[in-house]
Amino acid sequence: MQAGRLDRQIVLKSYAEVKDSFGGITESYSDVATVWAEVTPLRGNQFFAAQQVNSAITTKFRIRYRSDVDARWRIGFKGKEYDIVGVPSEIGRNEGLEIMAKARDE
Repeated sequence: MQAGRLDRQIVLKSYAEVKDSFGGITESYSDVATVWAEVTPLRGNQFFAAQQVNSAITTKFRIRYRSDVDARWRIGFKGKEYDIVGVPSEIGRNEGLEIMAKARDE
């Protein structure tokens, strides 16, 4: 993985379930880390190939390897939040992670 390509900062947000005062469960996300990433919007052939797996995939994030990233997490980038789609795939031998994500409609 080339360090020069990791030129954008993203925020990894972990998922937690929090009980409210009525006993209901609310989703909560908290910032875990700010990391450097390569951010690639999917277009053209890449987007159509991604549609075979999930039609909502819009962006690919590549980061240095972390063992704690979970598919329920979110990514914050440029004021938008992205849901991770599927399990992050490993690049090389614990060299990096490739994360496919979709922008949240809010």
